[in-house]
Amino acid sequence: MTPRRRRVAAEARPPADEAAEQRGTTDEGAAGATEGQDPVTEAAEDAASAASAIEESYVAVRVVEVAMVLPNPNAYLILEEIPPPRRRLSIPIGLAEGTAIGYILRGRPTPKPLTHELFVEVVHRLGGSIGIARVTRYAQGAYYAEIVVLADAGELVFACRPSDAVALALRQATTTPVAVASTLFDQLGTGGSATG
Repeated sequence: MTPRRRRVAAEARPPADEAAEQRGTTDEGAAGATEGQDPVTEAAEDAASAASAIEESYVAVRVVEVAMVLPNPNAYLILEEIPPPRRRLSIPIGLAEGTAIGYILRGRPTPKPLTHELFVEVVHRLGGSIGIARVTRYAQGAYYAEIVVLADAGELVFACRPSDAVALALRQATTTPVAVASTLFDQLGTGGSATG
């Protein structure tokens, strides 16, 4: 029996998002190489797996960093395509969200559980997991995202901010893929090189 899909969001899904969601892996949030494996090889295998598992209208990305560009008061979330040409997308986010993502990127524990940690813990205790985080579109000066929670009821899709989607994906103990609609790289991506 195919799992039932339920949309938990007020906004309509863009036409490019109608393809069936698939689960993949990226090299972000990996717990580390197992004994006897080369970490570089393992990361490359994870990246290749992610690129092949994510639906065609999306591109697998890795979270590069959270950056500040003074005097702008916002932090920026930098995402990079895993497959060449490795263009980057810079998304303005709030300082609190940037701090939350920065903690996990640097492997630093937080003094108390942050909201993202609490949310992931609740999802896990209810028997679910976050299957994928997706940045879906850009409209009227804002980026939009969603997370797919895999649960007994099927795939539950929740609309959210890109910063929250990425923070939740990185907070899981298992590797959770992050993807960006390929049209966003076409419209707003920067840099890129065909070499690796």
